[in-house]
Amino acid sequence: MPEITTLAALRHAIAPPASAGGRLRLGLPDLDAALGGGLLLAGAHEVLAEPGAGEAALGAATGFAVCLAASLLRQDGAGRPLLWVGSRPDLYPLGLCAYGLNPALLLLAAAPDQREALHTAETALRSGAVAAVLAELVAPDAVAARRLMLACQRGGATALILRHPPRGAPLTLATRWLIGPAPCQGRPRWQVTLIRAQGGRPGSWLMEGGSDIGFSPPPAMPEALAG
Repeated sequence: MPEITTLAALRHAIAPPASAGGRLRLGLPDLDAALGGGLLLAGAHEVLAEPGAGEAALGAATGFAVCLAASLLRQDGAGRPLLWVGSRPDLYPLGLCAYGLNPALLLLAAAPDQREALHTAETALRSGAVAAVLAELVAPDAVAARRLMLACQRGGATALILRHPPRGAPLTLATRWLIGPAPCQGRPRWQVTLIRAQGGRPGSWLMEGGSDIGFSPPPAMPEALAG
């Protein structure tokens, strides 16, 4: 089961940081190529819910971010956990298994406001105690974005910034994603748009994710149905 953690606990749980500058391949060759070889590790990434799609879009964006986080944990060689920072971290841990996330590697931190959420995320990233931080933020500014990027590089950790609803200007982070829901039977499925990627190119993909195999394109429809 996950535990509610504190900054003090994180400071005393410092692990050796992972090497910076690597890439996480997501399993779709065209997407990995658009990212310049994969998702940048030890960097910060912005995940947005498709506007106008309500709770379905928020659920899709959250599920995509969780699946990314699960892939980051599998990539991490030190067995470091994920820290989820939110105003009400009342998650159902077993429900996260559908997205490939091991609940035993999940820490939860309650932040009463955005300032505290940013401070908690930055401290955890800089410490090297976690492989990744998933932070629910609404309107971080350019200075906060820069501090998060530097904290990622310092601690060898990756930040996933889930913004809903996004306010203010877009952030200058390693990538910016727009996630919408897609009909599915079985594994979670999303319409994924890469709006921005440093050293890469934008694009859009229909993707599935979950379990312990990460992301994949949806299976091809039988010819009888496709026709």
